[in-house]
Amino acid sequence: MQYNYFNFPNQKLPNYGSVPYFAYRKLSDDKKEILYLLDQIKSQIISCTELYNNIEVANEKMNWWLKELNNLKSDKTISSPQLKRLSSIFDKDTLYNHLVEDVSHTIENSSTTERDFTNHIYKNFLGIEFLKALYLNDFKEYDADAIKQINANNEIARHIFCIPKHFYNQIVFDTKITPSITKSDFEELAKKWLENYKSIKVNKNLKSLTTANTIHYKMAKKFIKKIDSPFKETVDFSPLTLLFYSI
Repeated sequence: MQYNYFNFPNQKLPNYGSVPYFAYRKLSDDKKEILYLLDQIKSQIISCTELYNNIEVANEKMNWWLKELNNLKSDKTISSPQLKRLSSIFDKDTLYNHLVEDVSHTIENSSTTERDFTNHIYKNFLGIEFLKALYLNDFKEYDADAIKQINANNEIARHIFCIPKHFYNQIVFDTKITPSITKSDFEELAKKWLENYKSIKVNKNLKSLTTANTIHYKMAKKFIKKIDSPFKETVDFSPLTLLFYSI
């Protein structure tokens, strides 16, 4: 199983062929950079709390993130290049409050085996999505409920793709999820999760966030249709396909 669609390398701008590349393609490079820095932080936290290979190393990394956020709040030296750059763009307290909420939530969840899917998707990484909305909307007020749904939409697709990895890391969203899951059970479960997906209308400033939703949704739909078992098969999406999904 491949997870590269939700793993973002540490660089200034998104790679060609990635979801962020097509979701943010109409933005200026400056805007792309800030959104992508937030994506990178999310990706790094996911690697420690969901997709880890060694739980002890993952825990050490999350403690490091807490230390970094405390340094941000206390005006001490920050090591994370992403956090350092973001601190020059956002109000320090706003940045801290949203990120510490996400980090605290993921750490708390990392010790929970069984999780309620609907409750989870509406809270997981919501702070990062709020920061994206705040930045894109020129630091003006935005519709928080709309951003909450946009974040949930992304999380739905991500969890569908990450079903095998969650199973092997003992993260349980449904007891039917095992390596022997049938095609019908997988389709039923994934379609049930997608019932939480809702299309959202936003102003033009926030359009790139709903474009990311659309790409992820179409990827998930094709993934469900094309494979028999998420533990045994995968679907590759070409850059041309993702470009088409973004239009």
